[in-house]
Amino acid sequence: MENLNTEFIKSNNFSYAIVVVGEHPYTEVFSDSSNRTIVDPVPSIITNVCVNVKCVVVIISGRSVVIEPYISVIGALVAAWLPDT
Repeated sequence: MENLNTEFIKSNNFSYAIVVVGEHPYTEVFSDSSNRTIVDPVPSIITNVCVNVKCVVVIISGRSVVIEPYISVIGALVAAWLPDT
């Protein structure tokens, strides 16, 4: 669910959550992006879920991305790399 409502998470008393997020496509059009930060809505999804319930975050990307600002709220992290050619 994109832009998950915080009240939904709080009201359902979940034990854990698995948050699967990814980068916007960048190589399909204009080649590589030098910006390694993840952009909205990914940060808000991670924050909305992981602040309210223990979570595992799976980030699907084709390169390393900056996740340091979110580490304090993430219970576990999986870096799932896109397949190469």
